[in-house]
Amino acid sequence: MKNSFLYSHKSTFVFCFILLLTFSNTAQAQRWYVNDNDLIGDRFTTAVGNDANPGTQAQPLLTMDAAIALAAPGDTIFVDAGQYVDDSVYIVKSLTLYGAKYETHAGPDAVPVGRFANETELSGTIYIAPSIDNVTIAGFYVHVPNSPTHGINVRGHNIKVLNNITNAATPIFSGVQTGISTRANGPARLHSYEIKNNNVSGTRYGIYFDGNTEDPSEISDNYVRGASVAGIVVTASRGHHFSGNVVEYNGTQGFLIDEGNNLFERNTIKNNIGSGARLAGASGFTYGNSFINNFFESNGSGINLTNDDPSAVNNSAHYNSFTGNGMNIVSVHTALFDASCNWFESIDPSVIATTVSGNVAYQPFLIDGIDTDLGLSGFQPITACRILPIMLSSFNGYWQNKWAALKWTTQMESNNRMFEVQRSTDGRRFVTIATVMGAGNSQVLRHYQYNDESATSVNGLIYYRLKQVDFDGQSTFSQVVLLKNENNTIFTTYPNPAHDVIFVKLADSRVAAHRYSLVNYLGQTIKVGDFTGNHFSVPVADLSRGTYLIRLSDNTGKIVAQSVTLIN
Repeated sequence: MKNSFLYSHKSTFVFCFILLLTFSNTAQAQRWYVNDNDLIGDRFTTAVGNDANPGTQAQPLLTMDAAIALAAPGDTIFVDAGQYVDDSVYIVKSLTLYGAKYETHAGPDAVPVGRFANETELSGTIYIAPSIDNVTIAGFYVHVPNSPTHGINVRGHNIKVLNNITNAATPIFSGVQTGISTRANGPARLHSYEIKNNNVSGTRYGIYFDGNTEDPSEISDNYVRGASVAGIVVTASRGHHFSGNVVEYNGTQGFLIDEGNNLFERNTIKNNIGSGARLAGASGFTYGNSFINNFFESNGSGINLTNDDPSAVNNSAHYNSFTGNGMNIVSVHTALFDASCNWFESIDPSVIATTVSGNVAYQPFLIDGIDTDLGLSGFQPITACRILPIMLSSFNGYWQNKWAALKWTTQMESNNRMFEVQRSTDGRRFVTIATVMGAGNSQVLRHYQYNDESATSVNGLIYYRLKQVDFDGQSTFSQVVLLKNENNTIFTTYPNPAHDVIFVKLADSRVAAHRYSLVNYLGQTIKVGDFTGNHFSVPVADLSRGTYLIRLSDNTGKIVAQSVTLIN
């Protein structure tokens, strides 16, 4: 009893100690406040700043550098409205920096409501050092110098750049000058970014998205204007999502894309002197890019595929609106560019043909240019034009060890986001048990497999199907594969899968079965026959490949036994 008492109190002490540490660590996260030399437009502080102050709301610091030096990882720094003398802010800790407008969007509008007055303004660069993770920068107005430099230059993992304005009075014409840069080209480690609702103008490159080993990043709802070379550059990094951006009045191109497997959707790309979007195939990595539900308006060319390279394959554009461009699509790539189901400002194929050049498939095309949802950014058509998402050449299932192995092969994929593997015990009510990511766009054979290791817990017949989901949310279903999870003690079939004939062997000749039937996955009886004895065969060379149910019944039609078999 004494030992129990001591154990109970010891456990209570340990729990309280851990709880105390938890609250202590939470309490360590502090807020620091910065103010310039006046109180005009201030919202965070009540006094002017001084770097000799403790950094409270009543006694704020004068510079961001001083606040960063005092702050610990995990702290938040609030920088009030005003003009700051820091010409470069260097972040070497995991911090959150909030300017006066950190909650107010700066994009994707040219002149967003509530911005450009009483801002937290800085002339120079906000720079996050390499290997510094979990940093947020929001609500600043950065005046970018007229020199090779970056307004906001970020590296590291889980970095958020939100609601900022960057502007250069004059773009330079050599060197790298950017509004926002993710130049994570060293060290080689994992990076990821959320770049959202920013307003970028007047630099050589607007947003320069450059990295190496990166998680999928989100670049959305930004406004990018007046870059002398390119509004948004995508280089040295693949597999990202660019959504809802407005990219306009840029010099050579709106988007400059030198990488692959990116999704561009619901962007407005207009009035760019050269290309709305240029896919430069020279890197050998410009493959698998998808353009969906975008507006391409009044550009020199809507989409321009340059620098032919053998690996620049499987790029596509669907459900976009092309209007007022000098040329809608121009391609010098040897690989086919699939641009079917777009609005090309006409329903006359001969007229459309004059705006498309190169190896481009543009039929079928949309028959109207009506945006069916003005509340949602991008072109949202409702039309009978439908892209076949995948060409499924096979879908089979079989028992492997103690689980159900499902295999399928696609001959072609177009905007295929993923497969949902669905299972049912009655053939009517299906539930999703797994998700397998698709290839996006592909014109080669691709093989997939999923092992349902929980299938052993399901008795009787198990039904499987695939739900294929596009990037635009539309979906289709495959045929159903049927498996049986129990030992069949009445009869066996072989080989499985069969090719020309199925051999059936009864375990006992006294079984009162005299007729067989073969049923397909739709429940349709496609072959019947009588047999005698305990061994017979069923010819199947004339049947399509797939999953079938073989049933044995007696003279009254009562089913005696059934089992699943495959025909390949």
